[in-house]
Amino acid sequence: LENNPIIFVLIALAAILFLKCVGKLAVTVDLDVLLLFLWAAFCVGLHTPRPMISGIDKYFGPPVSTPKNKTGRVTKEKSGDFDGRKLLRRSIATLATPDAAGGAAAKTKQFFGEETDDEIMDFNQSPLPRFPEGARLGSEFNCWSEPVASNFHVRGANYLKDKVKIESADFLFPVRGVDLFLTDTCPENAGSNSGVMGGQLGDVPTFIINFRLPWGVLLTYFEIPDMFLPFVKAGHDPDFDKSTLPSMDDMTPGQRCAARFCQSSQEQKNETLKIVPSVVDGPWVVKSVVGNKPAIIGTKLPVTYVYQKEENGKALYLEADLDIVASSAARGILSMVRSYTQVLTLDLGFVIQGNSTDELPEQMLVGARLHGLDPLNAPPYPLSNEDVFNSFKRADSDEDES
Repeated sequence: LENNPIIFVLIALAAILFLKCVGKLAVTVDLDVLLLFLWAAFCVGLHTPRPMISGIDKYFGPPVSTPKNKTGRVTKEKSGDFDGRKLLRRSIATLATPDAAGGAAAKTKQFFGEETDDEIMDFNQSPLPRFPEGARLGSEFNCWSEPVASNFHVRGANYLKDKVKIESADFLFPVRGVDLFLTDTCPENAGSNSGVMGGQLGDVPTFIINFRLPWGVLLTYFEIPDMFLPFVKAGHDPDFDKSTLPSMDDMTPGQRCAARFCQSSQEQKNETLKIVPSVVDGPWVVKSVVGNKPAIIGTKLPVTYVYQKEENGKALYLEADLDIVASSAARGILSMVRSYTQVLTLDLGFVIQGNSTDELPEQMLVGARLHGLDPLNAPPYPLSNEDVFNSFKRADSDEDES
């Protein structure tokens, strides 16, 4: 019923006919009011999101299976860790550096307990796995893929006159991966954490979009092509020589719009970056709430940008931190969607708004498709090396005092 509005309409028509027949009977007005109230209560209760932690709530996620290691043997059950402390201990254990194996690693096992290699690898998988090519929507969970750019409609070449939108060309920045972490701090500048993107963030220049949620962070990573790197540096690196910037004359309108965005100020970025959400597969009630209308994200919630130049052999990154918690509208949508996340296939696209004829037609900047993400199964936010060694230091201090 939740996924089929036709069935809902048929039930509504049947109820109307029933009430019409009841109206011909010798009944009191109070009974009519009671029937209408019961029907309204049924409709409201049917489409009200249920708490995800409810013990009697319906489970929409993947079938629960007994975890096994590579040899096929059953491993320890990972459920029941409601406060996340086991997961936190495992994440700390895996961050011990190779050169500290003689001391830190041994101390880790002694302090946190024994963990099998299979459990640690399964737990710390980052980024999320890619959706299998050719698989049916809804058949795989907790993974991502790159959507088809033409599914997004953007401003056409003559939009300023005719308001006509067209299918977008390919994404300007290809997607690298997606991470989902639990944390109560919802940090900014997630790119500074060595554990995100599986530790491979610095392999290529990356544009990060950090969705700072009430319970964690959703990180999407996109590769910045070489042609845009000078413009990123021009807008954020005070030591960059802007006289060396290449000309935009030979760029397409979409490329030109993206290049201007890369070198613009934070205020200008907040006036042009648009989010385009779309529920590809899921309950129709969620589709109606989310919609697919573009919105300039900087006018809906606070957005800050962080730039880290290339150093120590690591490529630069530009990060957009979206503070979802600060927006009442965003919190409302999130409250509706979170009860259905395991059955949602959601496209998140971003485009730079073209405001002049030389920036039209628009072209999608980035896009990622999320397949059945389950926040309850997400790992904790990775600890930095500094946090790990501080933990060991505190453990040593405790031992000395005892």
